[in-house]
Amino acid sequence: SEMTYSIIHALDGYDEIALTGNTKMISRDAESMLAPADFGLSAIDAKSIKGGITVADSARIFTDVLMGKGTPSQRDVVCANAGLAIATVESCSPQDGYEKARTSLESGKAHTSFTRLKEITTRV
Repeated sequence: SEMTYSIIHALDGYDEIALTGNTKMISRDAESMLAPADFGLSAIDAKSIKGGITVADSARIFTDVLMGKGTPSQRDVVCANAGLAIATVESCSPQDGYEKARTSLESGKAHTSFTRLKEITTRV
């Protein structure tokens, strides 16, 4: 079977989908541009997704988002990135992938899966 992948980087310097502007995506078959509107969203201000200064700060922000304590902008960025991964694997639109990721986040399934992954990796 052929491998499915998406390599992404935001045009304004982020190494992920930041929703601050357009993102370049390279897949097995094509290169394209993604805009926040492709996820059903509007562009956000970079200040609203400022990361932590230390690794511990960044980990806390990530955990807060998974626990439903993140800001709307933080949630949207996490769901856009997870959503594109879902869209890549399931061959659906970025917006459909975003909606699936958001449902997982809001239901608590994303946090449960992350907790299980941490438990498995700490035992290895």
